[in-house]
Amino acid sequence: MKFMLRIGYYLLATLVVAVATIGIVAYLTLRSSLPDLEGDFNDIGLDAGFQVDRDAQGLVTITSTSRLDTAYALGFLHAQERFFQMDLLRRNSAGELSELFGSLALAHDSKMRVFRFRVMAEQVRKGLPQETQTLLQRYTQGVNRGLSELRVRPFEYLLLQKTPTAWREADTFLVLYSMYLDLQNSDGARERSLAVMQDQLPEDWYAFLTPQGGQWDAPLLGDALTNDLRIPETP
Repeated sequence: MKFMLRIGYYLLATLVVAVATIGIVAYLTLRSSLPDLEGDFNDIGLDAGFQVDRDAQGLVTITSTSRLDTAYALGFLHAQERFFQMDLLRRNSAGELSELFGSLALAHDSKMRVFRFRVMAEQVRKGLPQETQTLLQRYTQGVNRGLSELRVRPFEYLLLQKTPTAWREADTFLVLYSMYLDLQNSDGARERSLAVMQDQLPEDWYAFLTPQGGQWDAPLLGDALTNDLRIPETP
């Protein structure tokens, strides 16, 4: 009986050690895939260099006297913190998700390939003014440098047992196309609803129910918006 108890203790101790070891290895691996929050590095392609600061919430501020260096720094940070999400966006519009997820994504890829967004993205890239092309090149270089600086590939790739592929200049436009797809309604339901509202409702009610924005919105162009909604007077 004592012998069996001793064997049981040994087995239990071995199991605890094995679980602890696996946990420590998993923790260290995942931690190694996190972005670098401190440190310096040099790149011979930089013009004036840049500085990255983070506030208490982790929000980033990039400081540089060179717009090209700022684009490089932005790409570096994007890759360090969000490369898998970037990868999903470019693959979504290009119809290349099955390279990560296999047959589960084939139906989606087949539907997206019809639009030939990758070909379109490359055409748009070639048509950019030279100054903008250079800016995009520096951003892309920053992305790939940020990816290469990660000690371990992002954990999503570890789960999928895949290796991330380098960022290409046209991929940035594929991200824009993915955002376009996410923000559009494939059957036009929203647009039809707005049209019905505009046709059937009094003008002041339609304006009240479809505001264009307010003080919390930050337009890229034009003046800041204000909350100037009025309660409709029409019954």
